[in-house]
Amino acid sequence: MKKFCILTLTHESHNRPMYLKDTIESFLNNTEYDQIIDWFIYINKTNQEFVTICNELIDKYKDRVDFKVVHSNVNNGVGYGINRLNDLSIDYEYSLFLEGDWRCMSSDVSGQPKTWLKTSLELLDENQDTDAVFLRRYINDYESRSTGIFGTYSVENCKIQLKDGLKYFIVPINLYTNNPLIRRNKYFYDNKTFPLQEFFDSNGNPTELKIDEVIYNDWGQAEIKAQPVNKNIKYIMLMWGNFCHMDHMSDFDKNTQRFLIHESNSGCKKYKYGQSTCKFGYFNIFPHFCTLCSTTISDLELEKMFARESYLLDTLEINKNTWTREQKIQFVKDQNLNPETDLDQFIKYFI
Repeated sequence: MKKFCILTLTHESHNRPMYLKDTIESFLNNTEYDQIIDWFIYINKTNQEFVTICNELIDKYKDRVDFKVVHSNVNNGVGYGINRLNDLSIDYEYSLFLEGDWRCMSSDVSGQPKTWLKTSLELLDENQDTDAVFLRRYINDYESRSTGIFGTYSVENCKIQLKDGLKYFIVPINLYTNNPLIRRNKYFYDNKTFPLQEFFDSNGNPTELKIDEVIYNDWGQAEIKAQPVNKNIKYIMLMWGNFCHMDHMSDFDKNTQRFLIHESNSGCKKYKYGQSTCKFGYFNIFPHFCTLCSTTISDLELEKMFARESYLLDTLEINKNTWTREQKIQFVKDQNLNPETDLDQFIKYFI
């Protein structure tokens, strides 16, 4: 069995060929790996721009990557595309699933050394009871709360692991994701996660599609339907990840290759995770979130933060027309008796 490969799925849509190029080049610029990488790419409905960019990448990186590109003439949806990639990687022990719209952040921004891939694979070798390494970096608390998995585990089940200058925690989570993930391939077949469901209507037309602003009925359903039943996936979580979703990077300055940080969302500045100075690794933080960050809450207890956040926002909304400003400020302060820092510097931005 071969050791490792990368699987990338992309599809017809505005900017997707350039997203694919950015995904590949950001990975190669910010990752050290000692062998030529087998990289499978499946393009759900290709076009000439995809063909041109892929040919350029194949030639430019021929000494580092063996690209194997499938140019499909039809977009059959996410589940279908992932299944075809999984078929291609069946003889590999591990695969990094990396859709074509993720940027691998530099060490300066993410805080992760370029050896993150080698170290993560070694951890999978050393911890045979684990199933995957989770690599997503959430840009802010809203993205993490609305699309993330960090609020779905119990901190009591976490085990911290330090290795080669990287910090991880290992925890079982009853959740499957198509986010950047180094997968132990055998587990996902043994657990019946793979193959994913494929979605077509009665006439055989694909229905799990998103093309520009047009979203079909079954978009995202392959991932949703793949959730494990009564069996946790044991994740190794890279704190706090190094892959950001390109659709959420409006505050990223391509000239400086850093996130734009404003005083209103810069947090307490007491911690250091690359460019981030937040306990939870966020680059931009909503001020109300910072008012809830307590010295009694560890960096693994995001579920507590999200619960507090919901209560705070709901209560302020209910009483927005009846409470005075002073009452609102006092309510906020009462929610956090052990703040990381002076709360007034955050309260002024949302009360």
